[in-house]
Amino acid sequence: MLKYTKPKISVKKGKMVCKLKCTARIDGVLKNYEKGVYYPIGLNDRERDELLEKRKAEILEKWKEKGIIPLPHAGTHKYINTMVAESNDDTFACVAMKYVEHRTFDRSPMGIETLKTTLTDICRYLGKKPIKDIKPRDIVEYIDGCYKRGMHFESVNLKFGEIRRVFRYAEMMDYVESNPVDKVLPPRKKKEMKKQPFFMSLEQLEDILNVADSCNDRFRMAIYTLAYTGMRIGELSGLKWEDIDIKNKSIHVCRGAHIISGEIVEHPTKNGEDRYIPIFSDRFLKALEEYQNIKEMANEAKPSDYFIIRRYGGIIDSSWFSDNMNYLKKRCPSVPRELHAHSFRHTFASIMISKRGINPVIIAQILGHKTIDITLFTYNHTKYEDVKEIMENVKYL
Repeated sequence: MLKYTKPKISVKKGKMVCKLKCTARIDGVLKNYEKGVYYPIGLNDRERDELLEKRKAEILEKWKEKGIIPLPHAGTHKYINTMVAESNDDTFACVAMKYVEHRTFDRSPMGIETLKTTLTDICRYLGKKPIKDIKPRDIVEYIDGCYKRGMHFESVNLKFGEIRRVFRYAEMMDYVESNPVDKVLPPRKKKEMKKQPFFMSLEQLEDILNVADSCNDRFRMAIYTLAYTGMRIGELSGLKWEDIDIKNKSIHVCRGAHIISGEIVEHPTKNGEDRYIPIFSDRFLKALEEYQNIKEMANEAKPSDYFIIRRYGGIIDSSWFSDNMNYLKKRCPSVPRELHAHSFRHTFASIMISKRGINPVIIAQILGHKTIDITLFTYNHTKYEDVKEIMENVKYL
């Protein structure tokens, strides 16, 4: 695991400082190492990133000379990686990680990341047990525990499916003679009232945009872009300046991006197709032009640069958006508690269909849905107040 800490000001040296940290396995024991890196105050994001990458390469070379080889970045999977490092080859955790390596050939990087997250939770209960000693009752107890922790059926069913696939792999590789999951009844979905996705009214959206005008330029631009395009947060993360044509008022959505194992990984959009979104709002256009001027002055608006980056470098993601949104909620009590990045997508689609009367086929194209059914069944909903207003004007008898 190799990563930089958040930069701080060193009063003693009058410079910025951050630490490069890693975890390495020395003589079978996991140990942590760190090295301070100093750089001048006032560097722009590009200059700082280049300097830090150069220093990282130098530090890694010195560590390797001393026999310190950093383990792969664990991220949220530190628990399972540590368990594998300290376990025998026949434990569930070790076999599960071998199964992950087996699946890297037919799953996307994001799919592998999701698989690791699922298996990490499973390994907290089953990971240290020899896989041949795991009985059907162990699996039943884990599934029951998932429900007791308040997990929804979809999450429990996903974990059950991955347990079954790990054991199929173990059976194929002769770690076990039979698959104990075959004797376990799969989770059954309880009938529940479908919860309507949260979306804002026109008035609430207007209030959010007004509040956003007082935020930092990055977060303000993120809110404006999500609100006026309906794109996914992953698509916004992968958006580059070359994709934005202010002159012709168009945005080309052609990729998504996520941070996986400490690296930026680009991937196709969710439906695998490119699309163009028109810039139809003068307010959005003005915000784009203002943001472009700020970034051009900082030399951060080259065609290959990402449209929105964090303050200390790197692309944005849902956690970055949530952190900023939580701060905004504390400052402004009027901001809805349920608001998150995807709420802007719900709101965009709902307003366009129910308030503006735009053809759902057009909205499906803008949102990047493969079929119009997804658009109609997910976003074609109306608030009770609107239903009441319509029905009051209906002449029935």
